[in-house]
Amino acid sequence: MEPDFGKVLNAIPSIVFTVRADGHVDFVNGHWEEYRYQSVVHTIVQ
Repeated sequence: MEPDFGKVLNAIPSIVFTVRADGHVDFVNGHWEEYRYQSVVHTIVQ
C-alpha cells in the first residue's frame, strides 16, 4: 500500500482494512488496532 493512502485511511473515523486477492490482510488502520486492544482488555477483565 502506498504511504499516503495509509495516512488517509488512518484519518477517517472507521475501521478500515485491505485484503489481497489471496486473502492476506495487508493493511489495518489505527482504529482496528484500538478496537482489537479494547476487546482484548475487555475479555481479560471479565
